[in-house]
Amino acid sequence: MQVIEHILACGQDDFLRCSEFQLMMWNALEDPEVVLTPDSVEPMIELHERISHAGGEVARLLQGMRADRFGDPTPCAAYTVRELINHLNYVTVMFTALAKKADMPADGDYLGDDWTPEVFDARLAELVEAWRAPEAYEGTSPSFGLPMDVVAKMVLFDFVIHGWDLAVATGQDHRVDEETAHLTMDLVAMMAPQGRQTGVFGDEVPASPHAGTFERALALSGRDPAWRA
Repeated sequence: MQVIEHILACGQDDFLRCSEFQLMMWNALEDPEVVLTPDSVEPMIELHERISHAGGEVARLLQGMRADRFGDPTPCAAYTVRELINHLNYVTVMFTALAKKADMPADGDYLGDDWTPEVFDARLAELVEAWRAPEAYEGTSPSFGLPMDVVAKMVLFDFVIHGWDLAVATGQDHRVDEETAHLTMDLVAMMAPQGRQTGVFGDEVPASPHAGTFERALALSGRDPAWRA
């Protein structure tokens, strides 16, 4: 009845995008003792949608590449294409565990001899489901010692930045909207000092005066936006 009443009263073209409707559904589907407010749930919903979309972009790129590219280099100097794909698979497994406040799984070979893009699809689905739960964003990560909403943003960072790495290394187009580009830029700026100390980021690359937001984020992360296979 609440859903029907909302649809009839909603002034938006797509009632599914209405924050009041999303809040109502989150409160209905999760713990009935936890009552969320629009101010607390809207950022979670937006971030969850961006994670899902960015992960879907990685899945599209994996489906569109050839297996004979596995040995090719990528803009991320530490990885070949195969090693990058393995890292992206590890990312899905690791951040799924972190969303559930479970122990962080060990890094290793997550491809094996019989890996297919559908394996990533299944792992991505588990990650998206894990980060759908409001409690995933609460508290501090036992493994990273960071607020969980920051950990969620790290998922987005991995998918967006490494998605670009994969796209240009395999000769494909990379799709990122401007709002996600701005969020990625903010994340890179926040993470860059420590990232350079730990070797995760390289030295900043000079960006073109005409570079867009995402190109500037790439340059700040130590990548050459003009890199091509």
